[in-house]
Amino acid sequence: MCPRSRTLELSMDRSRARSRSCGDARQATEPDRTEHDRTEVPMVTAPCMTATDKATGVAEASKVEIDKSDVNANSLNVDQFLQPQWWIPEVDGVCVGDHRFLQVLGEGTHGRVYKVADQLCGGFNAVKVIRKNRLKSMDEVYGIAGECNTLAWLKHPNIIQLRGAVHANQNFYVFMEFAGNISLHNVLQTRDEQIGLDLKIARQLFNQIADAVAYCHWHGLAHCDLKPQNIVINEDGTPKIVDFGLALKLGWPVGNPRGTWPFTAPEAAWPCGRPWDLAKADVFSLAAVLIEMLCGTDKLFRMFGWMSQTPLNLCRVQEMVAYLATPGFLTTSLSSELGNGALNIAPMITGMMNVIPLKRWSAKVAASFNW
Repeated sequence: MCPRSRTLELSMDRSRARSRSCGDARQATEPDRTEHDRTEVPMVTAPCMTATDKATGVAEASKVEIDKSDVNANSLNVDQFLQPQWWIPEVDGVCVGDHRFLQVLGEGTHGRVYKVADQLCGGFNAVKVIRKNRLKSMDEVYGIAGECNTLAWLKHPNIIQLRGAVHANQNFYVFMEFAGNISLHNVLQTRDEQIGLDLKIARQLFNQIADAVAYCHWHGLAHCDLKPQNIVINEDGTPKIVDFGLALKLGWPVGNPRGTWPFTAPEAAWPCGRPWDLAKADVFSLAAVLIEMLCGTDKLFRMFGWMSQTPLNLCRVQEMVAYLATPGFLTTSLSSELGNGALNIAPMITGMMNVIPLKRWSAKVAASFNW
């Protein structure tokens, strides 16, 4: 077993106990939640900034309540949202306000993610710096507001927490809980290509991730981009789902592809303009993540007989559907790498990857399944 997996195993009991404690606390304090309770939104304040930005929910002395009715932020006043607080000092790659960037954690299309010290509470935060000169449309601005809106009211031990947001002159800054810079994808890459995590570790990680996804669905939200790269493993082995930039409210009419191939459900990868069930697509992606946890990176490509990093097209989607619809194919593939261990896991994965969304398992059922 590699050192990283050993570290995960040693810390997993602590993380599982803490997650169970958090879960028990939620159940004890929220026995009879109504539909209104499900959409109750907490206040959001800026980390340490001195300026008030009501459009983004940022303030030091005041607190601004984020809209409760629309997690996609379409109800936000875009004109206000676009007004920068030009007096907030910012130096690219160095600091914003009193926050000095300590380390680059990652880089995306619109900018970088940095580690910063939390001046008020101690410890560290992560800040996503989004360069406004890289934004190409108003949809991307809505996406920033939507992600902040979403993270503001999701409170779960396995979901990254929002600390605040700042709209300065040059950039948008989204402050989040710092959970380390090791993703599940990084962990899997440290192992041989066809060797996954220890079964015990995979089960404990998956149960926590599935519980977080079920929590999102219960609150009427779908992540829409579940993949190993969007699951961070912190120092004590606790997984946390990150990057809610594509998240949507359940029931939202979606006819365009959404997610990352090949972790995307067939109906979401090639919808042809037809709406699809966002929650059931999340469950498919969750099963795809589990397969790579158990069998190593690129297992999905190997399973479907594709070359590594085969691009998405209609033919590939049809091949995926034909494979998963054939009884025994998935179980045989898992057994070839997991041996007898696949016998307990295959029924769950088969149920989660059913090509008929209406027959697909829910995240709640998957999280409680004993394997």
